[in-house]
Amino acid sequence: MKYIFIKKGESALTYLLLHGTGGSERDLIPLLDMIDSNANVFGVLGEVSENGMARYFKRLAEGVFDEEDLDYRTDRLHHFVKEKCLEYNIDPKKLVVLGYSNGANMAQSLLLRHPNFYHTVVMLHPMNVKRQMDFSDLSHTQIFIGAGQFDPICPIEETDVLETRLLKANAKVKLSVLNTDHRITYEEVMNVKKWIESIMPRA
Repeated sequence: MKYIFIKKGESALTYLLLHGTGGSERDLIPLLDMIDSNANVFGVLGEVSENGMARYFKRLAEGVFDEEDLDYRTDRLHHFVKEKCLEYNIDPKKLVVLGYSNGANMAQSLLLRHPNFYHTVVMLHPMNVKRQMDFSDLSHTQIFIGAGQFDPICPIEETDVLETRLLKANAKVKLSVLNTDHRITYEEVMNVKKWIESIMPRA
C-alpha cells in the first residue's frame, strides 16, 4: 500500500488519515495541522481506482457499495495498519482514525469488522455501511461524526440512523451537524479539534 508516515514524537497521537474519493494519502494533512500540529501523520492511499480516482473500495453505483470488495479491502487495510503500528511503535489507544467521505465509510467498516482495535474515530460526512448489520460492543470507543444539514451525498436522515446504530453498540458519540453540504468547513475542523482535546491526553 502507498502511504506516508511523518513522526513528530514518541508520545504524540498518531492520525490514520483516510481521504475522500479522488484524494491522496496527503489530502487531510492540512486539516490535521489545524487539529493537532504535533501529531504523527499516517496517511494511506486507497488502492481502488474509479475512473482514475482513488477510493478505498469499489461501488456498484452512487451510494451502492460492493460489499464483498469492502470486506476484503477493510481487512487488508486493517492488517496493514496493525503492521505499521508495530513497525513505528504506535499504541492503538493513541491512534485516531480521521476519515472523510469514502474514507469515513472505510473507518466505519473498520469498526464493524475490527471493533476491538480502534478506540478513537472521526468520521466526516459518512454514509451508512451495511446498515442492516449491528456493530459489536463499542463501549471503549469515542466517535465524532461531522455532518452537513444539506449534504446531498450523505442525507442527514442517514446520519441519524448511523448515530442510532453506534449508540446501540454503546459507543460514546459526538454528533456535529452544521448548515453546510458535503464540504469540510473550518468550523467543522475546529469542532473536531475541541472534541479531541476534551477526550485525549495531550502529548
